[in-house]
Amino acid sequence: MSNKERCITLIDRFSESQLTAVISILENIAKLSEEAEDEAFCLRLAEQAKLEDDGSETSAESLRRKYEI
Repeated sequence: MSNKERCITLIDRFSESQLTAVISILENIAKLSEEAEDEAFCLRLAEQAKLEDDGSETSAESLRRKYEI
């Protein structure tokens, strides 16, 4: 049984009113996951910057163009 099928099986056991709380929990988990991905991306950029640091300065605009952000 796939994870999706397991989730559906569990969801089927909840009443309609209980599903309101389940949805809220799932939305919060999704938001936390997105925030964790953003944090990991920022940490990777910072690590890359440390590795490439040659002591010179560069503008934020040139970094945006380089990393396409």
